[in-house]
Amino acid sequence: MCIGFLPMGPKNSIFAMFFLKISVIIADFKKDFTKKRLYFSFSFIKRQKMRHVLIINGHQKYDKIAEGFLNKRQVDVADKFLSSNGFVVKHSHIESGYDIKEEVEKFAWAYYFIIQFPLIWLGLPWKLKKYIDEVITAGQGKSTYIDDGRSDIDPNKAFGSGGLMRGKRYMLSLTCHTPKDEFSNPEGFYQKASIDEINMPLHRVFKFCGASQLQTYTLYDVYKGNLDMSEEKIEFEKILKKNFL
Repeated sequence: MCIGFLPMGPKNSIFAMFFLKISVIIADFKKDFTKKRLYFSFSFIKRQKMRHVLIINGHQKYDKIAEGFLNKRQVDVADKFLSSNGFVVKHSHIESGYDIKEEVEKFAWAYYFIIQFPLIWLGLPWKLKKYIDEVITAGQGKSTYIDDGRSDIDPNKAFGSGGLMRGKRYMLSLTCHTPKDEFSNPEGFYQKASIDEINMPLHRVFKFCGASQLQTYTLYDVYKGNLDMSEEKIEFEKILKKNFL
C-alpha cells in the first residue's frame, strides 16, 4: 500500500500522516481566507451602499406664495454637507418630472432618504403625495415592500411587517408657515400635536416599508418670522451631523 509515490514503511507512514495534517491545515486556511475575503468584500460593498443618499425635493410652486427658494436652499445645504462627508447623493425634483421606474431603482440604490417639502394645509403638496403613491406602489416586490406582512401560515407576523426597506433610514426636512410654539403646546393651535404627529401618515408609509425614522428638521414661521438663515443653517447641519455621521 502506498500514498502517492511513498511505500508505507514506519517512517514514511509518519511522514504521510504529517503531510496529510499539513494539507488539511492549508485547505482550512484557504477556506477561511476565502470566507474572510468574501466577508470583507461584502462588508466593503455594504459600507459603500450605506453612503448612498436620495434627496427628494417635494416643493410645489405657487406663484407669489411659494416659489421654492427655501426648499432648494435646504436641499443645497444637505447636498454640500453630505458630499463633503463622503456620501454619494442623488436627487429627485418632483416638479421637474420623474420616471417611475427610475425612482423605484433609486429607492433600491439608496440607504438614506431626505424628503424636503413645505407643509401645505397640514399635509404634503399633492404632487409629492402622488409621487409617494406611485413610487411606493410600483416598488412592490422590488425596492419598497412585498406585501402587508401578514401570513396565513404564521399568525405572529403583524400588519406592516412586509417592507423591503428594513435597515434603511429616512429624514423629513420641512418648511412651515406656522410658528414653532403652536406645536407640542396644550394651548397651541395643534393641541399638543408635534410636527412629526402632523406628518404621521408619511411616517407610517416609510414604517410600512420597513425604514427607520431619523430626527426631523423644520424651518418654522417662514412667512412672518424673523428668520436668521445663517443660524438656521448651523442648526440644520447639526441635525444632519447627528443623523448621518
